[in-house]
Amino acid sequence: MNYSRDATGAGIGARASYPATFRTRTASRVLSGFIAVVTVIAALVVAKVTMNSQTWLLFLPVAMLLGMAALMVRILTMKLVVGERDFRFSSAFGERIMRRQDITGRRNIGQKYVRLDMREGRPLSMPLELFQQARIGTWLEEIPDAAEIAQAAFLEKIKADTSLGVDAESRVRALARSRALATGLQIGAVVIYFVSRFTNEYEGWCVALLVAFPWIALAVVAMNPKLLRLGLGKDDPRPTVATALLFPAVALFIICLDLDVLEKVDVWPWAIIPAVFLATVTMVVSRQENGSAGLRLACALVLGCGYGFSAALVADVMLDTAPSTRYATAVINHSITRGKYTHYYLDLAPWGPRTNGEHLSVSRATYDATSVGASVCMQLHPGALKLPWAGLGSCRT
Repeated sequence: MNYSRDATGAGIGARASYPATFRTRTASRVLSGFIAVVTVIAALVVAKVTMNSQTWLLFLPVAMLLGMAALMVRILTMKLVVGERDFRFSSAFGERIMRRQDITGRRNIGQKYVRLDMREGRPLSMPLELFQQARIGTWLEEIPDAAEIAQAAFLEKIKADTSLGVDAESRVRALARSRALATGLQIGAVVIYFVSRFTNEYEGWCVALLVAFPWIALAVVAMNPKLLRLGLGKDDPRPTVATALLFPAVALFIICLDLDVLEKVDVWPWAIIPAVFLATVTMVVSRQENGSAGLRLACALVLGCGYGFSAALVADVMLDTAPSTRYATAVINHSITRGKYTHYYLDLAPWGPRTNGEHLSVSRATYDATSVGASVCMQLHPGALKLPWAGLGSCRT
């Protein structure tokens, strides 16, 4: 790096000398430490829950702990040293040196990070707080905001597109309507997500909305490709409906984990059709996004597989109208796990196909009404897709 104690270059800024060293504020470090503690507690809760039910999900708490450990080390060791014509950004995991003339622009990533784009090579991301400290009085404040430039260019493009309206004013109104539609869809997706999470018993209308929402989001973008996007790319000024696509799929996946299907892995022959269909439609609708084809394909496959698996399991249970077989059993223990959400469990004695007993997730009302030693009955259903599933039922004949 070219360090000079006197900032003699034209337009360098008001700072008296270089180099200038910046670190994350103490408050940010304390907050990061608090978040780390919360993450550790959450990981322990998740580990306890998964050990009692879905042991194959144990990788989740392990990944949470490793990710938080790496993030904490990075935050505590990161440092930005600004020289007269370049800067060095370093942490325990390495360092990058960037020359002033090679930086083409900056772009905020959410409210916490900023990305610096380069003429050649990969961009650099750093905490927005660190960048805001360093740009005051240094040449960093001269770096243009690429997002603002792209948004202005996008608006001019919309005004000039005759297919969107008879004049510039009507085209801008069309953009405003599309932005409002995207916002409404995303708010609706978040609302239905939380409704599904806090409903004691899964309602048919709620599940139907969760199944339909991703298709609604895809249809809206397909009908307005110049004004809306799915959100699989990056650096695109068009309004996104990513939340309307993702939140319902996540909610469906959480629901399917609660369903007591005896052999969930057997659902894949049924899940392939909706998985492939959703992934294909996602790829087609997102073809105008500026992300790489590989990234779009990866996102489409993950979304499709998760949705297909969840939708098939939900269909097996929710569409099952066949008679069930009743098995009597008893409650030998019960427990509660507390975290972001509270979960209630009954430990049942062996019954029917569950020869080792069962750790059953139940609603709070059922938990409160059922004591240890009580006799209960499990209803074994054949499943609409011929995948047997069980549920706590009445013991009355």
